[in-house]
Amino acid sequence: MHTRHQMDILHHSTDGYVGTCCSCGRFQVAFGTSMFQIHEDMLRGLLHELAEDERYCAERVDPRTKCFVYDVGSECVRMVLNHTEVVRLRSMLSDALWMQGIMEEVGSEPK
Repeated sequence: MHTRHQMDILHHSTDGYVGTCCSCGRFQVAFGTSMFQIHEDMLRGLLHELAEDERYCAERVDPRTKCFVYDVGSECVRMVLNHTEVVRLRSMLSDALWMQGIMEEVGSEPK
């Protein structure tokens, strides 16, 4: 893993941050007590899964139950979230991709 000084931050909040690694281009996501790096295609896939689970969970699951399991790019590690965490992580990832698009559009680097 790289330190904060070696990445461009796209989103940060009390829940964590999303940045892109300056040396490898992967997204670094820190959420709660988890931190992982993934490529953009996997991040977009995770975002899609989170959106589906957010809609599904609204009426079918106790929002406090940690019952949503996500692949974060390692065969040995999975992230387990409750509904509130699903909503917050989806929001973080969406905001980060939006900021990445804005930065590419204006041709500047995120800070």
